[in-house]
Amino acid sequence: MVKKWGRTIIGLNLILLSTAHLSRGATEASAEEVPASRADGAMEAGSWLTYQTKHEENLDAYGKNFTSICVFAYDFDDKDDIRPAKPWVDETLSHLMGQRALGRPVYVTIVNDIETNPPQQHNGELVLRIVSDPVKRARHIRQIVALTSKADGIDIDYESLLAGTRGYFSQFIKELRAALPPGKLLSVVCQPKTNDDDGPRGQAIDWRAIAPHVDALRMMTYYFSYGGSRPGPSAPLDKVRVMAHLAASEVPKEKLHMVLTQFGWDWPADGPGRFIQYAKAIQIVQSRGVRPFHDPDSQTMRINYIDENGTAHEVWFPDQAALQAQIRVIQEEGIRKIDVWELGVGDPHFWTWFTNSAKGPA
Repeated sequence: MVKKWGRTIIGLNLILLSTAHLSRGATEASAEEVPASRADGAMEAGSWLTYQTKHEENLDAYGKNFTSICVFAYDFDDKDDIRPAKPWVDETLSHLMGQRALGRPVYVTIVNDIETNPPQQHNGELVLRIVSDPVKRARHIRQIVALTSKADGIDIDYESLLAGTRGYFSQFIKELRAALPPGKLLSVVCQPKTNDDDGPRGQAIDWRAIAPHVDALRMMTYYFSYGGSRPGPSAPLDKVRVMAHLAASEVPKEKLHMVLTQFGWDWPADGPGRFIQYAKAIQIVQSRGVRPFHDPDSQTMRINYIDENGTAHEVWFPDQAALQAQIRVIQEEGIRKIDVWELGVGDPHFWTWFTNSAKGPA
């Protein structure tokens, strides 16, 4: 769902704890200042454990009320075979399956990354090559079916899809559903779109066509701004509103999940933007003595700073206030299933509010 981090931020939880007081003053929104209404109590929550950061301990801290958990991820080798991205992925799946709560299924996420050197993230050509060829598609489905012994369900996260993939992808999902063992769940992650035109990326997945064959459609509400775009909010509220309305009109709400991100972007004046974690943004606030402020339209947190080389930077990142604003917009459409990428990363005040506001597994 995001590019791999080359190195995990060391001591993330310590950083979050040490910046909690600062972030409260900076964002002017804390768990106490923005109480979770009981109207939001119907919210169903979920997230992903990832091979980049793992942080399985955060499932105990924040996941008590989750109604699903995904382990990210299996990816591909250079022969188009799926494989666990890290050695501990299967161990984590086994542990979670042995300890899972009733009503909180465990999914294994498959992502279209190829573990070459250097790795290839979100390879749309790979997906089109497989799903457009009946023989390769059937082989891929057999590999996925074999993977179902490790989890309650499969979570398909194929991104940066190419134009021309749409019909083949719908056929792939239909055939995969038919091949899955009884009782196994199927989830699909979709990049954002605000209309149903055919095309690349988010446009390459036909929500209405695949909805009858899946148990969950997880709609990413972000990437409206990104590294190659002008600085701005990754999830502007007007785009989130249009997207939620479109999703609610095309997908049964019992299957519909909206996905929020806790990652932001740091744009230097002389180059493309880079992913930034909340903890890193707060470190910049502390070390540079800059004051964060909320963009009035998106509620996204912003800072401007000068780095050690004299380069100006513009940073946009979500905090609790921004994420709660997105949830309110989504809930206006009657959508109650909210997933957040990724588990434990981001504003700790938000995670406390999010887990306490969720209704918990059945």
